[in-house]
Amino acid sequence: MEPKNKSKIKTCKNLRFLTEVLSELKLTPETYGEYTSNPHSEAVQLRQNLTRDDMKVTRAYTILKNLGYNLEIKLTKKEEEIKNYTMSFTRKEDNTKSKSTELKNKNIAFLEEFMIKNNIGKTELARDIQVSPGAVFNWFKNDNISISYLYKIKEAYNIELEYIITPLEK
Repeated sequence: MEPKNKSKIKTCKNLRFLTEVLSELKLTPETYGEYTSNPHSEAVQLRQNLTRDDMKVTRAYTILKNLGYNLEIKLTKKEEEIKNYTMSFTRKEDNTKSKSTELKNKNIAFLEEFMIKNNIGKTELARDIQVSPGAVFNWFKNDNISISYLYKIKEAYNIELEYIITPLEK
């Protein structure tokens, strides 16, 4: 009997952007753990995230930062509906003045900006993606959202969801 190959990463839908980075860097959850201060715990948690095909956006930011990358999430109106209407946000780690200082949330500012520009309230968003209003209020209170909900928003509003990963500036 052959031993289980721990190097295989499950094909994910929601976390495809992350599995592509891990594959490109030839990393597994176990070898990713070596980039952190708590290797075993981080490896176990990443494997669970990949198995569930979901994680909070702050976790995705942290994983990619540990690997030396920035993550930018974009919500973009489909071109046939409106000309080049793009909203994006890159989380800033420094204290320089940026869009994040104008908005209440830094981790989910892209979502907050989308809602403001489209005049969508939290209750309306909750109804449109079939979650409780309390869930949406908690996303903003905690400044965090599960990536799977971004896909529900994408479907409900017929928009594009894009992840842009770039090396950290040195």
